Amino acid sequence: MRPIIIHFFVIVIIILFFMPIGVIPSASPETNVKKGQVVYTNSLNGNLDYCHCPASPNGGLVKRATAIQKLRNNNANLLLCSTGDFFTYSPDPILAKYIVKSLRHIDYDAICMGDQEMTVGTAAFNRYTPRLPFVCANLQMRHNGKWISPWKPYRVIRKGSITYGITGIIHPSVFKYYQSSIKKTIRTGSPAPSLEKVIDTLKAKNVDCIILLSHSGIEHDRKIAKNNPDISIIIGGHSQTLLDPPEKVGNTIIVQAGAGGAHIGVLDITLKNGTVSRHNNRFILPDDRQPYDDSQIRKLIRKYKKEVSGQYKGLRFD
Repeated sequence: MRPIIIHFFVIVIIILFFMPIGVIPSASPETNVKKGQVVYTNSLNGNLDYCHCPASPNGGLVKRATAIQKLRNNNANLLLCSTGDFFTYSPDPILAKYIVKSLRHIDYDAICMGDQEMTVGTAAFNRYTPRLPFVCANLQMRHNGKWISPWKPYRVIRKGSITYGITGIIHPSVFKYYQSSIKKTIRTGSPAPSLEKVIDTLKAKNVDCIILLSHSGIEHDRKIAKNNPDISIIIGGHSQTLLDPPEKVGNTIIVQAGAGGAHIGVLDITLKNGTVSRHNNRFILPDDRQPYDDSQIRKLIRKYKKEVSGQYKGLRFD
């Protein structure tokens, strides 16, 4: 048996020696396979606490925080994103303050603001900007007589084996019904050229997966996906559409988690050679019974209620 084995290895060595370099087998394609998890939310609409709503369950931020922490316990490399409208449509600066504190506690990786974030006024919103990881490529606000963009046009975030390039846009049409006092303090550039510029930048940085946080509505998201095939995932907002299952336009996956911040979307992806080759989407729906309250946000809710009651103390309603 030994002469046969020696003879076999001699033949293999001779073949490899005379084989052209370009013919030597490359690494298995499986080495280019990467797996990730993207968790996303939208349209909280001010639901800090849960409600006892059997017909429309909603756990609020106090339950959402616990559900997200459970996801993180199973996967420390998940990416957490929001597409805005976490404030109420009517101005409520006290509630806004506690929502920002709660979102900081939950620790989002990237957030694109929505139109409802402007209801408290750009001056107040500007104070919140350093506290949250906002990202938007086409929005400016008026501050001290100047047009500014105090947030990043994109973020590059590494989670596990995947480098994500994340940008955001807000469509000008979302401010259509707002008062002129708000409109004159904000300026939204055309999404198309802003997006094209950022995508080129992210491609030059060799990110594995480009994600767009789009506060535009589902109809605009479909058009964006059609015109920008380099975007791997669009996380939508504004239209409060529950996309179950996700839509796919070309190679772009479009997701959105419905109304009232009730659902938490969980998108598991497999990247192969820079393209999402497989994906699986599911929703978590916290309610008034489960999971348990996040203790830190429960404390914030008590402080919020105390501050509100103190504001109206001494008033009479005859």
